[in-house]
Amino acid sequence: MDICLERIIGLLNEKGLKNTDLTSYLGISASAISDWKSGKVQSYQKYIAEISEFFGVSADYILGRTPMHNGVEWDDLIRQYQLCEPDKQQLVDRLLGITHSVDNGKVVSVRLKEEEDMTSIIQLLEIFDALDLVGKSRVIAAAADVLDKKKTTSK
Repeated sequence: MDICLERIIGLLNEKGLKNTDLTSYLGISASAISDWKSGKVQSYQKYIAEISEFFGVSADYILGRTPMHNGVEWDDLIRQYQLCEPDKQQLVDRLLGITHSVDNGKVVSVRLKEEEDMTSIIQLLEIFDALDLVGKSRVIAAAADVLDKKKTTSK
């Protein structure tokens, strides 16, 4: 199954929708999604714009070009990152393996981990995104504890 179909099926499940909800919206036969899953046809590719509209996600998400689908844009994430306290920024930096080049107090370049490392990080972020608020708070608290212990043992 290709990434587009995986994401379509995943969104149906995530939103508690039936296959017929999507096929009715698209105006296609109720058996179309079964045909897509079986690999008989890949007609869903011509409906990417309509499918992304139906789910309220970007076409880039459906096409596998971005790991995020919850309506948060990268610019918004960057703004949120910039508003974080420095210690929280460092936590994000460590998680993503971000390194900064600074010149006269200004960041002139940012480098992420290698692509193969990023795949597992993206998977972790998708799992984190699926957690409820309590779960997210617990993960953040646990990560902060681990970092505190590392700081204490490295002194």
